[in-house]
Amino acid sequence: MIVGSQLEKIILICILGTILVSLSHYYALEADQHTQYPSYRAILDNYPLGDVVYVQGSVTEIDSEGYFIIEKYHSQNIIMHVSGELPGELGDEVSLLGVLKPSYHVGDVKRIHVISYRKYDFSLIRSLAAIIFLVIFFFNYWKFDFKRFVFRRR
Repeated sequence: MIVGSQLEKIILICILGTILVSLSHYYALEADQHTQYPSYRAILDNYPLGDVVYVQGSVTEIDSEGYFIIEKYHSQNIIMHVSGELPGELGDEVSLLGVLKPSYHVGDVKRIHVISYRKYDFSLIRSLAAIIFLVIFFFNYWKFDFKRFVFRRR
């Protein structure tokens, strides 16, 4: 049977969780409107030709004039051709600022940031190992009391 204080804790956790989820959802929907440079939403809505845009994606193909990046934006694959030389390799994640030209072409790249897929995978594995270590360390000193719905020191 749930005592009054336990019920209050459960209700508080549910309310805080709902607030956190709703704020995260709002941020995900509205983040594009508050960026300094237009991104995929503006490109799809009104195609700001000649403006500096922010695009990101995964490098899928390299040709003599540049490379192609693909990004899945709201279940729609957007393929952009970027002029210039790629500082990374095929499969890397790229985010860049460049001038938007006709037919999904980005030229005059002003800034580029490349995340190698090997570094990305390594950071995920390293983070997973750290989380496992912290969980083991935490439960070595604490245990969960299901009757009172609290953590207790061992």
